[in-house]
Amino acid sequence: NAWTVDDASPGDRDDDPPRTTHPDHLAYVIHTSGSTGTPKGVMISHRAICTRMRWRQEQFPLSPDDRVVQKSPPVFDGSLWELVLPLRAGAALMLAAQGPALDLGELARSLRDHRATVVAQIVPSLLGQLLSEPDTKECTELREVFAGGETLTQELRARFADVLPWATLRNTYGPTEAAITGTALVDETVADAPSVSIGRPVANATAYVLDDALEPCTTGMPGELYLGGPGLARGYLGRPDLTAERFVADPFGEPGTRMYRTGDRIRRLPDGQLEFLGRVDEQIKLRGFRIEPGEIEAALRTDPGIHDAIVIARDDLPGGRALVAYLLGHPTSDPPHRLQDLLPRYMLPSAYVELPAFPLTPNGKVNRRALPQPPQRATPTPRRALTPTETRLGNLWSSVLQRPAIDPDENFFDAGGNSLSLLEVSRRLRLELTIDVPLVTLFQFPTLRSLATHLDHGPSVRQSSRGEARRQAMRHASGRARRVQ
Repeated sequence: NAWTVDDASPGDRDDDPPRTTHPDHLAYVIHTSGSTGTPKGVMISHRAICTRMRWRQEQFPLSPDDRVVQKSPPVFDGSLWELVLPLRAGAALMLAAQGPALDLGELARSLRDHRATVVAQIVPSLLGQLLSEPDTKECTELREVFAGGETLTQELRARFADVLPWATLRNTYGPTEAAITGTALVDETVADAPSVSIGRPVANATAYVLDDALEPCTTGMPGELYLGGPGLARGYLGRPDLTAERFVADPFGEPGTRMYRTGDRIRRLPDGQLEFLGRVDEQIKLRGFRIEPGEIEAALRTDPGIHDAIVIARDDLPGGRALVAYLLGHPTSDPPHRLQDLLPRYMLPSAYVELPAFPLTPNGKVNRRALPQPPQRATPTPRRALTPTETRLGNLWSSVLQRPAIDPDENFFDAGGNSLSLLEVSRRLRLELTIDVPLVTLFQFPTLRSLATHLDHGPSVRQSSRGEARRQAMRHASGRARRVQ
């Protein structure tokens, strides 16, 4: 794969006009918000984009008999696969109707009526909705579809094979800074993982999975992905600081070569393929625990009725920051009950929201900022009047869990608690109610009603003396003062 864009193209003629553009000249600037929401102008050279176009044509050749649909807005770099690639190969280019939102029904009919053979670029979330259109099953001329821009799940791949069994689904990966595509799954071998592998580096590209010390990670060990090669962007327009931060020296390449820090968590599989694990900055820290949303999403997708899942942490809930799961499809079993057998309690979402479709950006990616707030849970109405002990415990639990009210029969952990917050309950029982309850007892009686019954009628519970409670409170206040200093 050692070729360069300086080579003469096979179609060059002696009487062609002279070239005045150098491969390293700027071809275009495209703005992307990335994960920060602040637009950045990514500068792509002719060398970078031509390198990618040549790889794609040699790896997955188009012919003049092909018909490619152009549906992506030009603000999305994936649109270049749809616009430039067919023109470069002499294939027919079909222009899909553009508007505020892509009409998937109209797109499916266009693919069918115009006998499209290739979908050069589509985001998985958009592909999932396209597969649900009845006319998609009649696109019998389709032979290849290229997915990219988001995680391609095994479930979506299986749906594709069911709806379009005569077509091949390719998986590609790459940030804008790597000229659209940095890796691709070329063959039909798919690793046994929750998501479809993103394959291996494309021609004239390098991919390193490195730890925090920029040392290569061993097989199976998660790390951050760094991409290199002539397909890298020149940097960010007018942002030398950000360019220096994200485009760093390549310690494994020739002097002067660079690599791009993608911010994506990747691990290398035993067969050499790369598995996408999520964003480095998507890791959630909740109640002292570090949580990978991708692990929860993968567990949710084990339900055959769930087509896709997204898990985020929301800060606008009445009880404070909590995990919320958004689901496509209809679960065949109760999601909280199912996840209890698959995940630790601190990773269980506090709310589950079923949606007919995920909100999308103009590029077709999931718009996480537009995911709706889950419906408010009604304040529980006790089946009978609460006992004094239940009332005192309920007030304490509500304070610790930052919930307006707790159902007397609701499990502490289902209400959003975890082992750390249970320790806080134990501490405050001693300080505020002068009751010394062993931690194991709190685990044994995880509902307000069961714990109150145990305290009122079970074996005697040691009451902390007022003096002891006062001393504990003073020690607690002293510790807080030391931490503040």
